[in-house]
Amino acid sequence: MKRALKILIINLISLFILSSCRGEICLYEPVISISEMKDFQADGDYKEWESKSRIPLFCNQTGVIPDSSDLKANFKLAYNSNGLLFYFHIEDDVHYTDTLYPWNGDAVELFLAPEKGSKELLQISLSLVFNANGKPVIRIDDRRKNMERTTDIDIHGSRIKGVTEMELQLGLPWIFPADSGTMPLALQVYIDDSDKKNDSDKKRLTWFNNNYSSESSLSYFPVRLNGTKESFPESTSRIKITDEAFIQMKICGMENGDTLKVYHSSEKGIVEIYKEIISPGSDTVYNLSEFDIDFTKDEIYVFQNSSCVSFHDLIIAPREYIELEVPKFYDEIRRFMAGDKAAFPKPNSTLFIGSSSIRMWKTLDTDFPELDIIHRGFGGSNSADALKYINEIVIPYQPARIFYYEGDNDIPGGIENDSILKNIRNFIEIVKKESPQSEIFIMSPKPAIVRLNYYGTYIELQNQLKEMTENIDGVEYVDVASPMFLDDGKLDTSLFLEDKLHMNEKGYRIWTSVLRKKLGLDME
Repeated sequence: MKRALKILIINLISLFILSSCRGEICLYEPVISISEMKDFQADGDYKEWESKSRIPLFCNQTGVIPDSSDLKANFKLAYNSNGLLFYFHIEDDVHYTDTLYPWNGDAVELFLAPEKGSKELLQISLSLVFNANGKPVIRIDDRRKNMERTTDIDIHGSRIKGVTEMELQLGLPWIFPADSGTMPLALQVYIDDSDKKNDSDKKRLTWFNNNYSSESSLSYFPVRLNGTKESFPESTSRIKITDEAFIQMKICGMENGDTLKVYHSSEKGIVEIYKEIISPGSDTVYNLSEFDIDFTKDEIYVFQNSSCVSFHDLIIAPREYIELEVPKFYDEIRRFMAGDKAAFPKPNSTLFIGSSSIRMWKTLDTDFPELDIIHRGFGGSNSADALKYINEIVIPYQPARIFYYEGDNDIPGGIENDSILKNIRNFIEIVKKESPQSEIFIMSPKPAIVRLNYYGTYIELQNQLKEMTENIDGVEYVDVASPMFLDDGKLDTSLFLEDKLHMNEKGYRIWTSVLRKKLGLDME
């Protein structure tokens, strides 16, 4: 009974949670409804798909439409008691396949999450060369755990009309918890086309319009299972932001007589910025730069007649840099900010911020189950980068405690210890002013096999950090480096991955033990 009530509540929430109503205007993100297809077998017989609607794929995330003689595709979507069902029809003039990394060649990529906003992401990549049994090479990546997975996919593909046209059908089992069949889902679809190795003119068709599908389920369509009813957007839109100053929108799929409406949603409210009847002479590209739009906070909703067909969260809309350089790490920071919009971290959480040793700590949540963790590692960063983005990924959270890890990349990057200390001291001062309740734990830069020649400088920095933190209330130094050495004084090389730089699970167990002891948490 409790389980049934939980499912009912979640389904009701899924109907309304994406709506944004202010005043008389009610905006909502498009939700895909798919119908059931009980009789399915991936056997090369496609008759069961005849009654299902074709879903066109118009362009890539930035609105680039490939020549239809080069790449053209559509698909169909359904479900049964075993899982999701797909049919693809693809036309491609030249074939190239990478069986190790399918997305580098001709491939179908499916990105799946149990619901939009979830951190659990699966990437199912299918090469488009079929063996004698109609089976392609399949790769399934669990993005959260950074590892490959296996599952029994029912699949069949074949080429028709020579080599340029192909059909593919597959049954993808419910590979999230068993009750996912009654829960909301989130899905993104890619068609990749490379004509040769390292193809600089690679083509791509995508379903949802925003970036970062391999990193964030915010770039997926919400999907509901609806028995006998199908509902898909008939058109799409693409937005591209250039040099963080200009914004362009492209419309694909609207027909003569359709009404286009575009709404801008911000903290100030909702404004209709475009309304027109599509005519044969209509321009499908619109310049939105004249409007007062915040590219980090605002949203754009595009309606075809009375239905919303596209939702753009501008923080993760595609960027193009022509006159300006791409801001360092801005892609990662924007992903964090987009996630915060979807589900802001709980008050009094514990923030981990730093370079790749934090980014690659995949077990943080389970290593500290007593704490609400905010994971903000961005690989390759240094102390200046953590300071640069403090107002985006530190201060807004007002965390109970902060574990800070930088310095590891500074020293090999030629940054002097005095500069590192200055950056860290400034970081602490800003936190003390803007989030005074936050405890700060400065973690020592770790040793690494490939950086042992720098370790004398690392030791000097560690001593300087320890001395600095002793004189600041609410700030502590945490030595995670010393426990990584053996009793004979040599570095324990078994703690590292093959790159001899980053730690493996054994290394993170040492760090977990040190930090839990520092927090007074039992190690059970």
